[in-house]
Amino acid sequence: MKSSRDPGSRAVPAATTAGVAAMSAVVEQLPAAEQPKREIPKQLAELFEKIPTQDEATIKEVFTKLVQGGPATVERLVALVGDEFGDPQGVKPKYALHGLVHYASRPGADAERKMIAETLAKELSAKHSDELKAFICRQLQLCGRPQEVPALAPLLASDRLCEPATQALLAIGGQQATAALRAALLKAKGKRVATIIKALGRLQDKDSADAIRKAVDDPDRNVRLVAWYALGNMGDAHSMGLLLTAADTDAPFERIQATDACLLLGRRLAEAGKTQDAEKIFRQLLDERKAPEDVYDRCAALEGLAAAIGGKAVDDVMAAMGSDDVKYRVPAARTAVDLARSIRTDDPRQAEKLLKKVLEATKEETVRQQAQLLLGKPPT
Repeated sequence: MKSSRDPGSRAVPAATTAGVAAMSAVVEQLPAAEQPKREIPKQLAELFEKIPTQDEATIKEVFTKLVQGGPATVERLVALVGDEFGDPQGVKPKYALHGLVHYASRPGADAERKMIAETLAKELSAKHSDELKAFICRQLQLCGRPQEVPALAPLLASDRLCEPATQALLAIGGQQATAALRAALLKAKGKRVATIIKALGRLQDKDSADAIRKAVDDPDRNVRLVAWYALGNMGDAHSMGLLLTAADTDAPFERIQATDACLLLGRRLAEAGKTQDAEKIFRQLLDERKAPEDVYDRCAALEGLAAAIGGKAVDDVMAAMGSDDVKYRVPAARTAVDLARSIRTDDPRQAEKLLKKVLEATKEETVRQQAQLLLGKPPT
């Protein structure tokens, strides 16, 4: 089954068969308070036996009937999953509930998705185990909406549930989810700090930048690493100096991670039109990374510089293609082709200069062919 949140597809008509009526009747007659928790009603058991399947007609039949059971069926499925991870009795109910979430997330099924998401969100406040609540969070990651944020937010204070709740909030996105994560960061401790910072970085929440900057020197390496990533991905110009300083370390792994964050920050700043700030980052990396082992950093910085400032980087790229280091010269030729392609309409002479230099700088056939085509010459 494929899931999608895109609107526009025709919803499956409401079922009216006797089987659906029987299904709903069974659910109504067996309230959770009276039914033994793990006893599976006959109609549910019959549906469980039909899945998993690749047959679309069977999929539609099974999940249409489950949807028609309404919130009571969703609640029953949750109860049948069980409180312990890996419980063999919960395999079929878990598959059925997960499939139902996918089914209700299809285009045109907004009402079904709403019913299931609301019901699952209410289950988060019930007396379930953390393992079961984690499973519910993973379902809300697929079908959750901004309306479910208040039910997920309190879980951010739990060491066990912070991660699945965060992933659900990330999938939901938007202002409410971001605000919930931002508020949780102020009270977070232990491993929850890294989890929430990474999420805020993925959401590019600049309003959390001040709090995240405080973590760039955190004693916990995981926190430091995600803080660097987050500040880079959100394009926080005020973090430029902090990230460049972090990248100037002798610890190999941290040097790589902080450098990646600097490069990411440069790209994000360029995308936001802050080309001067982006240029500062890329040029500082080019100036400082002169050692042979830093060649890949120089290549990435040169590529970022060319993308950020366009024609102003022609001299830098030309100089790189004149390098004696083949590990720098050949990637520079690839960057030169991309730069020439982007400027050839506005500055054909500079583009031609770059492309001719490419033919001198590299023997890489695909790069040479691209250069020749851009020069208007048939590839040789």
